[in-house]
Amino acid sequence: MMEVSDWFAPTRTVDTPAWIGEISDAAFATRLRQFASSSQTPNHILRTQYASDHDLRTLATMSSPVWPSPPHAKLLVEAALQFMRHSYHIVRRSEVLSTLRLGSSGLVGSPTIGAKMWALFALGELQSSKCPPGSSSTDFPGLAYFAIASEAARMNNERPHLDTIETVLLLALYSLETNRRHAACTFVGTALRLATIMGLHINISQAQLPDPELREHRIRVWWSTYILDRLLSSKIGLPLLISDEDILADLPTGNPVLNATDFGDHLHFLAVLRLAKIAGHISQSLYLRRPQRGTFLQQVEKIREELDQWRGQLPGHIKTEFDYAVDQNECSRPATTALKLSYNQLLIVATRPVLLFVFRHHIGENAMTEVSLPQQAQAIAETCAQSARETLQLLSQSWIGGGFHNFNYSHVQYLFSAAVVLAIASTLDTSHDDGDQFLLAASFLGQLERNGNFAAMEFHSHVKETQRVLDQLRSASRLPAADHPQVLPTDIDGGTSAVLPADSHEFENVLPMDLSFLDDWIYENALEQLCW
Repeated sequence: MMEVSDWFAPTRTVDTPAWIGEISDAAFATRLRQFASSSQTPNHILRTQYASDHDLRTLATMSSPVWPSPPHAKLLVEAALQFMRHSYHIVRRSEVLSTLRLGSSGLVGSPTIGAKMWALFALGELQSSKCPPGSSSTDFPGLAYFAIASEAARMNNERPHLDTIETVLLLALYSLETNRRHAACTFVGTALRLATIMGLHINISQAQLPDPELREHRIRVWWSTYILDRLLSSKIGLPLLISDEDILADLPTGNPVLNATDFGDHLHFLAVLRLAKIAGHISQSLYLRRPQRGTFLQQVEKIREELDQWRGQLPGHIKTEFDYAVDQNECSRPATTALKLSYNQLLIVATRPVLLFVFRHHIGENAMTEVSLPQQAQAIAETCAQSARETLQLLSQSWIGGGFHNFNYSHVQYLFSAAVVLAIASTLDTSHDDGDQFLLAASFLGQLERNGNFAAMEFHSHVKETQRVLDQLRSASRLPAADHPQVLPTDIDGGTSAVLPADSHEFENVLPMDLSFLDDWIYENALEQLCW
């Protein structure tokens, strides 16, 4: 996917063009349309759908905020805690509820703690909202609370506190939910730097910090910051903010002295953490132009092995649920569903360049030759398509069961990612109803767009344009007949064909010479980055 220059898109809102990371779902959709239309340059749809800076400035300068009534405040906090409980540990429930009681009496304490509460209110109002936003852009759920919290957290303390890091992480989560991805990255970067200043990335002994709950809280706040950094990198393509080699912090534990209401299942948290590490490996090994050891497909295979190991090492109670067939009622187990969706998304991100390669070959002049497409490339492409099918099925079950919230960025992103892969799969000769599944995903995005979801507005525009381009492709008869085999030369000179063995060890031995042609295409075409 890479060439000499980076990919920039012109924009009227800033002085210089906006950089676009190839790992992002929107960039992948743009590449698909580029190849489907045989265009020399990508026609990227710039992201303009997000809570605006102007609205935030307007809300921040309005009259003094009104603290919610005790029942309302508790509802908002509980909604925020429920939203975070499956992936992050940012605040302690007992502390927050204690602060709520003080807040109702006007005794919140420090401005930092007050900012944290406003940030929780913002996230809670967004997650508890069941209606589309009002006619005014400033009516978006939680936006007024978010503006207040952002203003209160603007001061940079010389001695940062955990409360400050917690607040900034909450602001990052809300920013992501309103499709302010760059703001979310900035908040996470700030939180990570504050955390390293405090030494959260290294061990602290029991003698230095005897309180076991505070020590565990430090550890989990650090790893939550790490998780957000890795996952945002896999969504946007920005470099990782800290190397794994620089981290010496302990892992979360299940110490029996910990308050169960403040600390969730540490084994589930560890599973999320290990997935985040793999996300970092994907962005570093597959989407950077720096030289890598081995071929591109070997790097993909390595990521697949890491994901297989992750799945095999899941603790018993989590693995049992994770390995259930997709047609079970997964929406009754939101924690497991969240893990499955994250796992599938990483598989998609790692394998979809190969699927795009297969698609381009399928519609190109190579499709009319007599040479078979290498079996391993087909297998990787099918892995990508199957992950997308499973993701859509999980999200459909969540939609039916009420677990698909109107404002959930991750769910919307997974939906869009799966939709684009299904759009490609629908053009290939498969026995699946991928075309109908793509239309179902598009209909979900359309409903979410009408309900005011900023990310759905952005992604639905890509889906509609992708559908239009593929319809044109079909009408132009550039897609081979359904009974025509998918074929591809197996060396750069167009020599003889070879069917690769399914055994992974044999695959490692023959891959460099048999599939080396794919590396040139991947890095010079599929992932090339253009300056426009």
